[in-house]
Amino acid sequence: FFQAEDGIRDIGVTGVQTCALPIYEIAVYLAKMTFELSAIARKANFDLLAYFLEMARIEANGQVAKSRGDLT
Repeated sequence: FFQAEDGIRDIGVTGVQTCALPIYEIAVYLAKMTFELSAIARKANFDLLAYFLEMARIEANGQVAKSRGDLT
């Protein structure tokens, strides 16, 4: 799959397959989940996993800001 302007497109399928949720809502959910998972990983001393989860959270927060129009 790859992201299209109006949804997710499957290379093997003609037309656009849209997500049930808008990108904004997905990004908000991912930001919350990666924050919580990162905290759990840090407590378990999985520092590398916590780092990657934090990077994913930063990316998701960037998408949230972009969707709200906070970024220029």
